Amino acid sequence: MDGDVTLRACLTFDVDGQFLWLGTFGTRGLQGLSRGEYEVRVGLDRVLGLLAEKKVVATFFVPGQFAETYPQAVKEIAQAGHDVGAHGYRHERWAELSPAAEDEAVRRSKAALEDCLGHPVRGFRAPGFELNPGSVRLLVGAGFAYDSSLMADDFRPYRLRYEDRVPDLGPLVFGELSPLAEFPVSWELDDFPYFAHTARNPGLRATEEVLGLWLEEFRFATSLPDAVYTLTLHPQVIGRGPRIRMLAELIDRITETDQVVFSTLAGSLDSLTAAFEQAASDHRL
Repeated sequence: MDGDVTLRACLTFDVDGQFLWLGTFGTRGLQGLSRGEYEVRVGLDRVLGLLAEKKVVATFFVPGQFAETYPQAVKEIAQAGHDVGAHGYRHERWAELSPAAEDEAVRRSKAALEDCLGHPVRGFRAPGFELNPGSVRLLVGAGFAYDSSLMADDFRPYRLRYEDRVPDLGPLVFGELSPLAEFPVSWELDDFPYFAHTARNPGLRATEEVLGLWLEEFRFATSLPDAVYTLTLHPQVIGRGPRIRMLAELIDRITETDQVVFSTLAGSLDSLTAAFEQAASDHRL
């Protein structure tokens, strides 16, 4: 890693807008759509303003259809120095896609963002953190360098494998390592389960409780070499007043910690080449 840095803190934002509700939740109701619109009208500006105030760079995962609908918003994210990655085309229910539909969604999402930004995008996050057995090969074929959807580690990045096989009987059969880097995520470090109220998720937790949980995870991450603390946030969730203040406090607490820097996922990938190769060796099965 660079110099004396022992941990990279990566704030990641899923900029879903209305497409979380149209895609994953399959609703046309105005209540859900208005929650997505809140992101564009209020939440995203608050997030970008906070990051500018704190001089922190972050990674934003954006559905392709969002980029087609709000191109200026996506350009403003990139112009502020943040990394932009793909997040499906319509925030699809990824696990339900056929291989052909998944291939189309991967390519349409990447093309929409690159047409908007005028430069390649390197990262991908699956809607709902769901990838299918053939997803890794599709992502590599589409030219992605990293993914941030899976949970086989907590804070140590690793390489993903091509098609693992899961037979009904007998041992699992593990595929060959791919060049695709994985920055692992977790539901514990995602704002949606704690705060977003839906029919299946009560949410609406107190900010003090969630801040404490996230700081506990952060303190453990500082004990690991070559660690990346990846937090998943949604501007339509974290953008509400008390929560954006909580995020500001979290940033301040992280900033006060020695040997920790904020980084984009793409920046972390570029700085951790040797660590990724070691992780590939460690995770060979």
